[in-house]
Amino acid sequence: MSLIGQIWLKLLVVIVLAFVGGVVVHTDAMRDTLQTQLRMKNGDNASAMALVLSQQKSDPALMDLALTAQFDTGHYRRIRFVRADGSVAFLREAPPQPLDAPRWFARMLPIKAEAGVAQVSDGWQALGRIEVESHDNFAHDELWHAVHRAGSAMLVLGLLAALAGAVVVGRIRRPLERAVEQARSLERGEYVTVDEPGTPELRRLVRAMNSMVTRLKQVFEGRPRRWKRCAAVPTATR
Repeated sequence: MSLIGQIWLKLLVVIVLAFVGGVVVHTDAMRDTLQTQLRMKNGDNASAMALVLSQQKSDPALMDLALTAQFDTGHYRRIRFVRADGSVAFLREAPPQPLDAPRWFARMLPIKAEAGVAQVSDGWQALGRIEVESHDNFAHDELWHAVHRAGSAMLVLGLLAALAGAVVVGRIRRPLERAVEQARSLERGEYVTVDEPGTPELRRLVRAMNSMVTRLKQVFEGRPRRWKRCAAVPTATR
């Protein structure tokens, strides 16, 4: 593989690794943030429901009505109220809601948050505990959209990096091509010097080539003059 090809290959590998790494890191951080938010939401909702139930004066009908009204808002996957003796007094579960994100994405990056739990009491009397789990479909959808945004941003940055790489590779390629053309000109008997590039390594190469061409020019152009001087000197006769 040519030198330019190796440079392009390494540049492509770096861009791909940066793209994949950036998307993975952003996705993992966003997933942790959403899980934390969902866990806090479950805890806050459980505390709010426990406060509402504590105000129902231990009336089972009023407590059931309050929990049903909360569940019917559609924000919860499961609400369960467990009495102090361990029996389940209220349980409602909702089927999974549709996702904007693909199913394979939700399976590959599950968002798990602990259910919110709060104690329910009537004064000093413990009535039980309330357990609340919110739907996580919004979290998967938000994560999917975040991955899309991160991927688009990284793709734009990758294209900009590729353009910058093309400029850098061009600055390396042009002096090398001029050096090759200089060598071919030398084969044709033409003594051509080229401008020195800005890159230090290539500048040393071009400077050495120019110096060699200059010396060869002096050597080969000086030979006819020496031959003429030798021809002008009369040969000694015996």
